[in-house]
Amino acid sequence: MEQQVLPVIRALALRYLETNKRSIERQMSDTLMMLKGAVTQASITGQNRALLRFDWDTPRAKLWEELRGRTEAREQPLILGDSGCLFRLRGDPELRPYPEDPKDVVTVCLPLSKHLLLMGSGSESETAVDSARLNVASAQCSRSFYVSALGPEVHGMHQSQIGSRAIFFFREQIAEIARKCFADLGKPDRGG
Repeated sequence: MEQQVLPVIRALALRYLETNKRSIERQMSDTLMMLKGAVTQASITGQNRALLRFDWDTPRAKLWEELRGRTEAREQPLILGDSGCLFRLRGDPELRPYPEDPKDVVTVCLPLSKHLLLMGSGSESETAVDSARLNVASAQCSRSFYVSALGPEVHGMHQSQIGSRAIFFFREQIAEIARKCFADLGKPDRGG
């Protein structure tokens, strides 16, 4: 019976999808906007909670303690992003707002002022991060804004990049937020 019914169901499903394409696109667009808002809100509250209850006795904190810190004076002015630290991971040239696995952290960068960078690394020989690259990453990894002592005339070109890589979650946490957002999708409307 399954062999006979499956082609009929497949044909009906394809017809349903084609007939309801616009409605499905609109519903998915609304759902994705809801998901984006949920991720943003969860990142704000999650980051604040994490900062309030940071425990120095965790394995993650022990890894931070092992980093060698130094300050670097920069000639090219830095922008200060709202994400704070930026992380470079082993085997990855990109700077990220949060490491998936702290054991992979090679460098931590924290711009302190327009000409001063605090950098932590597992090795004294770790190369510095280029200021221009650091500024782009600071803008991209910022959630809402960045600060520039030089104003929009010099650093305004980065405004359109704000938030393009501002993620403060592990993949599993994003998946959980998505499951919650999509849980009600497809349930019958209980309204009048």
